[in-house]
Amino acid sequence: GTIDAYFAGHTHQQMRQFVNGVPAVQGLAYSAEFSTLDLWVDRGRHRVDTSRTNIRPLTMICASVYSGTDRCESRDAPRGATLVPRTFLGRTIEPDPAVAALIAPYNERVAAKRNEKIGVQAAGTFARNYNAESQVGDLLTDAMRRALNTDIAFMNSGGIRAPLRAGDLVYGDIFEVSPFDNYPAVVTLTGAQIIDILRITTNGERGIMQVGGIRYTFDAAKDADKPPAERNRLVSVTMEDGSPLDPAKLYRVAMPDFLANGGDGLQPVMQTVPSDRITVTLDRPLHDVFADVLKTFPQPLVPKTDGRITVLNAPQAPQTS
Repeated sequence: GTIDAYFAGHTHQQMRQFVNGVPAVQGLAYSAEFSTLDLWVDRGRHRVDTSRTNIRPLTMICASVYSGTDRCESRDAPRGATLVPRTFLGRTIEPDPAVAALIAPYNERVAAKRNEKIGVQAAGTFARNYNAESQVGDLLTDAMRRALNTDIAFMNSGGIRAPLRAGDLVYGDIFEVSPFDNYPAVVTLTGAQIIDILRITTNGERGIMQVGGIRYTFDAAKDADKPPAERNRLVSVTMEDGSPLDPAKLYRVAMPDFLANGGDGLQPVMQTVPSDRITVTLDRPLHDVFADVLKTFPQPLVPKTDGRITVLNAPQAPQTS
């Protein structure tokens, strides 16, 4: 038979792995897409027959999809494509009337919030970039520094999930950029700890750290023959005015609580920080902070980078727009 599983959070490659002989599947993107499998069990051996069990690729389940695809996400719409009814396993997908009626009031409230104008205009699209300084990265770190009154700000590139579109912005635009329920944190770090963080996040194992208040340079080709944990690609770190970063001095650093809790590989550094130097504010998630603070910037917001991050020997890769 076919088994549908709805679990969020990992890649399709991870999802297709067999765990102790049992095929594991899970859904992604708020259960908007999921995998199916044909599961065969050897009754005599009481084990999954991996030679016959078939895990199918992820599929998106919507009442309507773009013609010629199984996708309903507007960002992925092919040019000129129109929405057509979605069929799955030979059946047309239709909303269940009882469930639709139950969630309709909540969908209306979500739509109202999503379309709420926030008093921010963008002169152009702010692009994101996983492996280099990005326009949206500069914008968000500046917003955190202003909101939390800190010397420096960190934003992990993986936490920026979309570019910021041009135009008269609504709350949903900010939410798409920063959809996680992360909260603003201020961590007091020594200059040496800041350098260690930048060493970790430039080893090629993950996206780099977007920054405000400092500038840094790293060599993307250095130590390529070493495992990531042993690489030291960091070349230099200075304050934004070019003055030296003092390894012994304490600096107030704004960041998502995900990083303050050791996420993105920062646990070796964060576990050395005394608890009284970490403050997490839980009254508003970061996307609400961004929506409020960006309206205090000169309008319209103009996409730009200002040379905060220099990448030597950068591989040729397209910028994520």
